[in-house]
Amino acid sequence: MPKKRRKTTVAPRVRQHCTAAKRPPLEDLEGRLADIQAAAGGALQVLIVGPNDAAALLAAATCGDAVADQLLRALAFALRWIEAAPEAAPALCGVCPTPLRRGNFFRVALALPYRDDPRQGLAFGICQRCAATNAEAHEHATQVLQGLWPGARTIEVTHRGGTA
Repeated sequence: MPKKRRKTTVAPRVRQHCTAAKRPPLEDLEGRLADIQAAAGGALQVLIVGPNDAAALLAAATCGDAVADQLLRALAFALRWIEAAPEAAPALCGVCPTPLRRGNFFRVALALPYRDDPRQGLAFGICQRCAATNAEAHEHATQVLQGLWPGARTIEVTHRGGTA
């Protein structure tokens, strides 16, 4: 006997952009951003992953690199989110209104709490027109994040501190 489908009460706009399994609703985006900021303790790391970087991440994760494994999981989640967008309402570049689609060249910006065990973060795509290099993508990602968190500033970490 086939399962009965439950009637959904999700707002039409959210339903258009999300599927229940792959794209959770973003109704509480400000709350999620506040959670990320609290988990970060004020320090986010911004990482850019381009198509040429994924193979190296996979190799490192396969060899037991826990950080690479974490980044690979975050990247996979972001790519599933982008690819799950319906044709009529595709995921857009985080900088401009260019649609991001499977097969198009784009980079993924990952903003994760700067700690050893980040559990949440923010990811968005940046199209080839906006950033031809990872360095350009990093500049744009920083600007996007400063728009989300006014007053945010960048710092250069030359080496991580140890633990006593």
